[in-house]
Amino acid sequence: MKIGVLFTVYNCEDYLRDCLNPWFELKDKYNIIFASNSGMFSDYKLLGIPYRNEETLKILSEYDIDFLVTTKDNNLLGEDESRNLCLQYLTKQDCDLIWILDGDEVYTKNQIINILEFIKKNPTPDWYSVNFKNLTIQKNLHLDYTHERIVWNKRHNGINSFYFDNQFIYNDGTLLKDNHGLEIPKSVAHIRHNSWLSSDVRSQDKIIYQRYRYCGEDGQRPVHCRCTFEWNNEENKLEF
Repeated sequence: MKIGVLFTVYNCEDYLRDCLNPWFELKDKYNIIFASNSGMFSDYKLLGIPYRNEETLKILSEYDIDFLVTTKDNNLLGEDESRNLCLQYLTKQDCDLIWILDGDEVYTKNQIINILEFIKKNPTPDWYSVNFKNLTIQKNLHLDYTHERIVWNKRHNGINSFYFDNQFIYNDGTLLKDNHGLEIPKSVAHIRHNSWLSSDVRSQDKIIYQRYRYCGEDGQRPVHCRCTFEWNNEENKLEF
């Protein structure tokens, strides 16, 4: 089985080595191919968010990334466009599984192995969701969160593209959520996600970007899609 990891990382140097080390220790043994997009998205510039990715790129250069897309200045891509370039590369490599990974998600080696063993025992679903332990506000607090992360690539005539967030459209015209998925139990893996932390320099930028991306330019998208975090400027901290 060939595993394609689609790795989206921007301004994540505080977590990057912890994130990547387990994967690269398993890379050869488990036939893992890494495609990474690590560039500022065009919406960041539109929203006036400054470029902050130099240290992340320095760390990325230490690893044997198979395919890397990085953009800055005026040569920017949108989020879906950037991720689709990586997806196209992994599809051309004939990957069986596409595993979505962000730069602040930290799997252990055992968790990766346990998930792969679970998938081998449960091969029927088209996709799998992963349980995350979202570290929120402070590192000793967390909210549990489940999200689609692992997809069989060759079902439904193959994956065509991202159309929003982690959602795919297949070549037969169906969407990821139209097809059968399965949640990987916490007993198999409960993944640390450095999600929304007051100590994280990304948090203020993420609020601006996610409010725009999930609410729309004019706030036209439903309330349940919106970013639920605020930055308290007086106390210089994140609030839910």
